Amino acid sequence: MRGGAPFRESSDRYGQTPASAILDIVGGVRPGSDTLLNRAAESVFYSVEGSEITRKMFMGLAQVLLATDSSELWQEMADFLTREGFEFLGTAGDEDSLVEAALLLDPDVIVVDLSILGMSGIRAVRELKRTGCRAKVVFLTESVDEELISMAQAAGGMAFVARSRGNLDLVVAMRAALGDGTFLSRTEV
Repeated sequence: MRGGAPFRESSDRYGQTPASAILDIVGGVRPGSDTLLNRAAESVFYSVEGSEITRKMFMGLAQVLLATDSSELWQEMADFLTREGFEFLGTAGDEDSLVEAALLLDPDVIVVDLSILGMSGIRAVRELKRTGCRAKVVFLTESVDEELISMAQAAGGMAFVARSRGNLDLVVAMRAALGDGTFLSRTEV
């Protein structure tokens, strides 16, 4: 965990425990009453106590670094991810700046645009993983090419989004990666 408080404490920004926050969302009762819904909510939240990544999956507070030099793409992506509840940290336009920014900012997710960075993006991810970077990596690709995906996966990529499906798949892919899962965009035939 990156200097953050455990889940129970860090979600207390509105004076609520995690269980009371989820009960507000689903319209349930307040903690302290002995109901099945209350016990279930407390069980879910307290069983993941201390898991910063799990907290970010539930609360949508994951920090994102985008690797592209396309100003049009990064502005659109920043706006979209912010609306979806992610914290956009910034962009890196080449291999060296990606490694430097990721080590400095310690993002939860790095989205690498392979159509712009190509093999240098894969090399940067390989270098980051070698240094112990904990960020989950999602690659944007022009097409779902097996050889390129195989190399990107070997470097540490967990999710692959076809640019043509961009926003449709990106959040799903990021959440899958945050949960240690994988994702591959479907392509139209």
